[in-house]
Amino acid sequence: MIDGRDIEVKTTDGGAGRFTDQEVRPGAGFDQAARKLTEFIRQYQPNLPKSGPNLDVLVKFYQFLSSDPKSKKQASTFINLVTNVIENIFEGENVSPIINAIQSGNINAAKQEYAKTNFNYYMSKKKDEGVLYISLVKDPIMTVFFKNADDLAASGLRLHAGTAYITSVADVRLPYPQIEIVDTKAGPSAGSSDPRAPVQGSLTPDVQDDQLDAETNRPRLTGPGAKASRAAAAPKMDTATTGRAKRKPGR
Repeated sequence: MIDGRDIEVKTTDGGAGRFTDQEVRPGAGFDQAARKLTEFIRQYQPNLPKSGPNLDVLVKFYQFLSSDPKSKKQASTFINLVTNVIENIFEGENVSPIINAIQSGNINAAKQEYAKTNFNYYMSKKKDEGVLYISLVKDPIMTVFFKNADDLAASGLRLHAGTAYITSVADVRLPYPQIEIVDTKAGPSAGSSDPRAPVQGSLTPDVQDDQLDAETNRPRLTGPGAKASRAAAAPKMDTATTGRAKRKPGR
């Protein structure tokens, strides 16, 4: 509460926050739906990460199935399973924009719609008037108050979603990605440089996404001394530093 008003405060300091908490969880059917989707994908890709497939992989997987005339039935089964999972993650929300983006093969649009739906779902569980977002990693510090995605768009900002692991049943925070506020000039949500590019190779990234997230969230050194700290420098060996006079040749 701020000045008598119910306002949610979200802070980004090293890693962006998630729009989830004890009140914001998947629906009762999530566990079963997530396991069914995982088992379906394992028919084609047995070695899935522990956290399960992420949203990017699901977009590529659908394109992989739907591009083969012999797999049209499997593609239909797959998208129905995905829809069931996402409907349970955001119970009661309209998830069709996410599903449409997945089917179109547009990773960036899928992540953007996912972020919006995540925010709407979160706010539907709260009595807050809006969100006060504070980014401590910006210089100067960025603050913005908004009630919905339209408020952000009017200010030239948008929601930026991190990695969403939609079948994670062991940690139910992971279907709700880290979300930050960025300038619309920053480009689309993280994803393929060409979101409609054909899928090639394995559907599992060479580097697992949890490793990438860990690196993304690693605190960076900032401030006036950052540049100097990165500069290579030879160790000081003078008398004042070592406390010993330099040995003369022959001794």
